[in-house]
Amino acid sequence: MRSYTYFSTFVSVLACSLTTLIGTTVVNADITNSAQHAIDDSYWADLAQDYPPFVAPQRAARTAARDEDITGQWGPVIPWPHIPVSAANLPDGRILTYSASQTTSFPGGTEYSYSSTWEPSSNTFLDTPNEGHDMFCAHLSTLEDGRIFVTGGRNHVKTTSTFSFETNTWSQVDDMNRGRWYPTTLTMPTGSVFTAVGSSGGEFPELWTEGSGWKSLTGASLQTPIIGQSGYENIWWPLLHVDPKGKVFHSGPTPKMHSIDTAGLGKVTQVGPDLTEWYPKHGATIMFDEGKLLVAGGATAGNDQKSTNKAMIIDINGATPVVTPIDPMANARKFQNAVMLPTGEVMIIGGNSSGIKFNDSGSILEPEIWNPDTKKWRTIAGMTKPRNYHSIALLMTDGRVLAAGGGLCGGCAANHQDGEVLSPPYLFNNDGTLATRPTITNAPDAIKYGQT
Repeated sequence: MRSYTYFSTFVSVLACSLTTLIGTTVVNADITNSAQHAIDDSYWADLAQDYPPFVAPQRAARTAARDEDITGQWGPVIPWPHIPVSAANLPDGRILTYSASQTTSFPGGTEYSYSSTWEPSSNTFLDTPNEGHDMFCAHLSTLEDGRIFVTGGRNHVKTTSTFSFETNTWSQVDDMNRGRWYPTTLTMPTGSVFTAVGSSGGEFPELWTEGSGWKSLTGASLQTPIIGQSGYENIWWPLLHVDPKGKVFHSGPTPKMHSIDTAGLGKVTQVGPDLTEWYPKHGATIMFDEGKLLVAGGATAGNDQKSTNKAMIIDINGATPVVTPIDPMANARKFQNAVMLPTGEVMIIGGNSSGIKFNDSGSILEPEIWNPDTKKWRTIAGMTKPRNYHSIALLMTDGRVLAAGGGLCGGCAANHQDGEVLSPPYLFNNDGTLATRPTITNAPDAIKYGQT
């Protein structure tokens, strides 16, 4: 295993519908794009009612030889209380998931979210509804004390909620200055939380500090860097990561990259070359090593929503980002998820080759694993159900990988109110038996950002 000076325990995935917008001249681009996005989602969701159910391709019969150390092994499909649109690891090994004010369809009505925790060891669920916040397509991050921090959501609300794994309850904390739907949110090295853009979010990001609330970073306008750029859904889920210097790095999906300093009132600096080879919207961007991003899949171009298999590395450790194209994935994928494995490798799970929302045609069941040393991809055992738009995947605290959800479009065939768990190849010996688990014999009670 490798040691790193960072870790991540959350995932929140992809888009929703539209109700009412408020705007000023600053967010006119938001309004236009928001309306178009809502029209698109409603259009695709309506079409989805007539799509046929997914039919898995015929698989070759399994040989007598045990090859779990190469292919891994999927467990049975697990029914879920709702379609898990967003998910987070909790410090005690449970997983928190939520959908919206509906369990299987676009939300509507009051501010409410169906939410549950799942205990993997007993395969049991505990209902943990949020009765004052529809978190559909809000964004989440994990605070240093293990609370899950959720910003914005349907209706472009300013609401911020936190979930306590100790009490199994949701609480509302300080409202943001702007309502945000589809923002991206990051926990910073200082323990503060940064959030940016999203529908109705306007040009200025915000920074939350416990005890002080939210501050608008009026020196860090994102109007020109992001909002004013071309490309579909350009203001939803901007691709943001904390860089090794403690700043925020913006890699896309729009072509220009930026460094965002959150000190004082903030500052934005354009860095690196334009990224025009493809448009990684609804693809996967993940930090696989300190200051190194793997980008894989997404849309063919900003005006072409077909899936691509292209991949690249963005190294942000130096004075300017270095972009290196790498071998493409075996499959074109869109709406997939990326998971960082304890071996230092990255697993890409799910996605479809068609690039169509709420549609399981062209679903890719076999995950691909990318090795950072060889820069090569390999394919492992396929899962049972498609995992596309509105699906999640994350590394569990026991080393297995959960893939779940997809759909949330009412009676459509792309609804998958379930999950399944992969035991990756590293959990097996070469004879197919379970490998001996590593034992942690000496470790501090807690670690903070910057420690190994």
